[in-house]
Amino acid sequence: MDLADLEQQAKEILKSVENYPEKRLALRQEFYRKYGYGKLTEFGYGNSEIAFLEWEIRRGVLNPLDYPTQKGSAWWRGVNGDFIYFSTLAALIYESGQTFELLSPILTFWLDYIQQPSQANWYRAHNGSIAYGYKNQLETIAEENYFEKIFINMVLYRVLFAGALATGREFGKLGKILSDPRLPSVDIIVQIPDFYPDNYPLSQTDIINILHKGLDLADIGAKILDQIIILPQLAELYQFSADWLRVPQISQWCIGGSPAYPYRLGEMTWWLQLWKWVKKILGLTVK
Repeated sequence: MDLADLEQQAKEILKSVENYPEKRLALRQEFYRKYGYGKLTEFGYGNSEIAFLEWEIRRGVLNPLDYPTQKGSAWWRGVNGDFIYFSTLAALIYESGQTFELLSPILTFWLDYIQQPSQANWYRAHNGSIAYGYKNQLETIAEENYFEKIFINMVLYRVLFAGALATGREFGKLGKILSDPRLPSVDIIVQIPDFYPDNYPLSQTDIINILHKGLDLADIGAKILDQIIILPQLAELYQFSADWLRVPQISQWCIGGSPAYPYRLGEMTWWLQLWKWVKKILGLTVK
């Protein structure tokens, strides 16, 4: 069986689950039962991904686009679909026992993780797939409203930051503490706290609630990370991630220190004004 055969097999697997959110979840659970390498938890390194996928299902964003009660999102479905395709194909390649030359960086990252599981290798495969999905869905993001786009940017910079910490990369005043993978700081960023809303699409009120909501330690910790650590050094984080994940477009998704996905020149004035509003809510200095 050559690479083209395995690619076709991965496409068929994706097609078989793409309109069934629960089947998407079951497929990822099966993957991490094999390759989660968990000793204390069922899905090991995949725990945060499974939790996020369960949240996506509750929101309805993975529903079919013509679902009668809650239409799905072409953007969220597309990003998740790209993720499923690459991780599934990597598993098929590994299980075939064959070696192929000139694989894409994302496939290489997944194979590295499967063969040498570690927190850093998992984040590189996971975040590389997510970043590729963001890059590949630049057309469908146009269908999302501005408040959903704000949230999509928040999801991106938090998971990129978690990945950077997993490599031992230091950012800011708390870098040495936060970059220690033995501590729970990474989990605070990627778990699904109460301020991740289940309704879709988001409204202005939802965004305000997300930025203000929560008095427990996890919520406060995440807000501090936004205010003090992540946003003030966003350009450095995105350039590091662009290089590490080999997705150069990531560096274009930060303009003037503000998240700017998707980068569209004609939208930039309004978009950056919107992020000034977000930063004011977060209590950050706005120039």
